Amino acid sequence: MSCVIIYLPTMAAAVHKLQVVKLIRSQIRNPERIRKTLTALGLGRKDSSVIHKNSATVNGQLQRVLHLVEVTPLTFDSSKPSPTGAPFLCDNGLMLGCTEAEMLARVEQRQQQS
Repeated sequence: MSCVIIYLPTMAAAVHKLQVVKLIRSQIRNPERIRKTLTALGLGRKDSSVIHKNSATVNGQLQRVLHLVEVTPLTFDSSKPSPTGAPFLCDNGLMLGCTEAEMLARVEQRQQQS
């Protein structure tokens, strides 16, 4: 008696457009190539965070330094006001007081300036 397994792909979750990259380990005692990649990502010191678009270029850089960083998809909740009035990033990747379109425009503007 033979068994046949049929694979039916399920609907994948929506791909996030923005991601939070946090440097969780120091860049000390790493090769210069790794340190330059972290600098290019905008990560200088331990526990620093930066928001990047989910693109092939950034994902290639993150693949190189994955052992040093923590990547979290950025989610939005514009219904809750932020405690300071300005956009506020929680530890779990939740952005308060800002919409996805506004944050995407800010990230694109920052990338054009550099």
